[in-house]
Amino acid sequence: MAFLPFVITAFISRAARFLLVAKLAAWGGEKFAAKLRQSIELIGWSVVVFSRCRLFYFYVKQGYIMNKTDFRVVYGTHSL
Repeated sequence: MAFLPFVITAFISRAARFLLVAKLAAWGGEKFAAKLRQSIELIGWSVVVFSRCRLFYFYVKQGYIMNKTDFRVVYGTHSL
């Protein structure tokens, strides 16, 4: 991956996260901000797991991930 697009994407995503958390804290008040601080780690890891599952599903659906039979045929390890 090119470095500059990575830096731009990282900056945009971190800024969006910061603004989202700030707006939610302002909207919900101090009590909601405290709950958000407690659960932000769980929310973050849940988003990571969900996105990885969606990516895996996409790869399987598009045929990028082959089953064992396809792997043996492609690399010549099958027996006739």
